[in-house]
Amino acid sequence: MRTLKKLGDPFLYFPADRRAARETLRLYPAQSWKGRLFKAALATGFRLGIHIPLKEGCPPTFNLAAMKWFGARPAPEDAISCDRMGVLAGNPNVPGRRYLFLFCDRSGCGIFVAKVGFTIAAADRINLEKDFLLSNASRRGLPLVRGCIEDGDTRGIVLPFIRGVSPPADGMEGEIGATLGSWILPAESPLGNISAWQTISHHFPDSSSKVVRTVLGHGDFAPWNIIVDADAAWHAVDWERGADCWVPGWDWFHYVVQSLILVKKAKASVIHDKIASLCRTKEFQTYARITGIQDISADIFRAYIIYASNEYRQTEGRQVINDLANWALAQPGLTLAAGNL
Repeated sequence: MRTLKKLGDPFLYFPADRRAARETLRLYPAQSWKGRLFKAALATGFRLGIHIPLKEGCPPTFNLAAMKWFGARPAPEDAISCDRMGVLAGNPNVPGRRYLFLFCDRSGCGIFVAKVGFTIAAADRINLEKDFLLSNASRRGLPLVRGCIEDGDTRGIVLPFIRGVSPPADGMEGEIGATLGSWILPAESPLGNISAWQTISHHFPDSSSKVVRTVLGHGDFAPWNIIVDADAAWHAVDWERGADCWVPGWDWFHYVVQSLILVKKAKASVIHDKIASLCRTKEFQTYARITGIQDISADIFRAYIIYASNEYRQTEGRQVINDLANWALAQPGLTLAAGNL
């Protein structure tokens, strides 16, 4: 297999088949304009058969016979082969690195993916995602688990391959509202009873007693974890942080904040003002009204920032998150308005 490296570490492995190589590129959700341009250039090179000087490499492998199918008809036998298999390697800097294996048919079209981990830490993450997806199989925007992999310390889940693109970071309020709106649950609960909120509840004693509609939570809802298919339907992937009872508004704030930090390299003041604008949109106000957070949106945002700073421990953009967290802690009564940071 041919290998593409990022910061010196292999992160994409391409099969020899040109069409399967182009399909493999779809696993890479490039966000910056440089990344999208580079991805488009590679796709053109594969399509035209231009020689691309990539080094040979071999990703970790697993026993294909360990794939156990359920809930759907197994893939054709000719797809379960390494000849037309591509691989996206996960972040090497987090415990429990996972790999996404793409399997293609004889024509090079993607059929299904297998998300696989080879360590105990990776297995734990994959088992959490599998259990969450299986218990929420009927929910809009969630992938259907077609099978699993269990072989020694190796664990994996088999999912359909969804052909599509990542959504833009801006101007998606309607689509975000529709997706997150479909994850609103009928149950109501004081914020203080939601486990994620409990980690930061001491900062918000008044809001913790507020009764809200609970929601299904993704935990990393961002453009790079969303695929928009040819019918404009949104599909969220990477549910390792999925929660059956989440804080309403947090996934929406995450989408905006992380896009601004990781893609646009925005400063804390820009992010604050963007969130202030978001809270005035009719789409967010409708969501806030239904979930019961319309009067405490500022506290919900502050709580998200403090939670993200404490729990996610991201390396890129860490200083911006810390700046926002310091603001959130220092200005408990300040409203969300442009220029307040």
